[in-house]
Amino acid sequence: MPHPKHLREYDEVLPGAAERILSMAEYNLEHSISMDQKLAGAEIADRKLGMWLGAGLFGLLIVGAFASLLITSNPVVPGLFLGTAAIGGVVAFIKGRNGR
Repeated sequence: MPHPKHLREYDEVLPGAAERILSMAEYNLEHSISMDQKLAGAEIADRKLGMWLGAGLFGLLIVGAFASLLITSNPVVPGLFLGTAAIGGVVAFIKGRNGR
């Protein structure tokens, strides 16, 4: 925004220029707020999707471990499924929310 003295001089040179400049500044502020809200909404949706996919994959690994335990008598395969699930969970806790 120009200084009020300069704004008055703009208006003297071109009548209505001060109003147009203020209107442009208001529009720019509204647009900036709108974009910030959209960005925050998109980030929330992205995190929710990641949480759902992570929970689904974790559950799938647990089900795979129990299924492989029922199918085979070898404890190595279920251990691999459970180990993968545990490592994924530990990494998620270590990284935390900001560890992208």
